[in-house]
Amino acid sequence: MTDDVMQGMLFGSLSALPPGQIESSAAVGELTLCALNVNSPSRDRAQGITDWLLGIRCNALVLTEMQPSDGCRLIMSCLEAEGYTVTRSPGWQDSHYCAVIASVGFEVERVSALTFDPRVTAADLAIGNTAIRLVAVY
Repeated sequence: MTDDVMQGMLFGSLSALPPGQIESSAAVGELTLCALNVNSPSRDRAQGITDWLLGIRCNALVLTEMQPSDGCRLIMSCLEAEGYTVTRSPGWQDSHYCAVIASVGFEVERVSALTFDPRVTAADLAIGNTAIRLVAVY
C-alpha cells in the first residue's frame, strides 16, 4: 500500500509500521484489539485499509468514522467474507457517521441497551466462559 492511497494518520502512516511489529496471531481466548478511525474512505482507500486490518490479524476491531458509503460497505463486506462478525447499531445506514465492531472467533451478541445512537455500538464477545463487553464510540 502506498502513502498516496492512504490518507495521512494522526501518528504516522500505515506504511510506516515496521514489518511484523503488530502482526501476531492471538492465543486461543486472547483478545487482540485494533481501534481505527477509518476517516470516511473512498473505495480505493477502503481496500488498502481492509488489507492492512486483515494483515495485523487482530480478532477484534473498533472502526469509527464509518458511513453508509461504498468504501465503508466494502470494508464491512470484506471483513465478513473473512469470517468476521460485523456489529452495527440500528439506523447506521441512515446516519452520517457510525461506529462498527468487527470480531472473529467469538460468540457475538449486540447490546441493544447501549445502541441508542449509530455512533455508539456495543457487543458482548464471548469465548468459553470468558466474556468482554466492547463499546465503540465515535
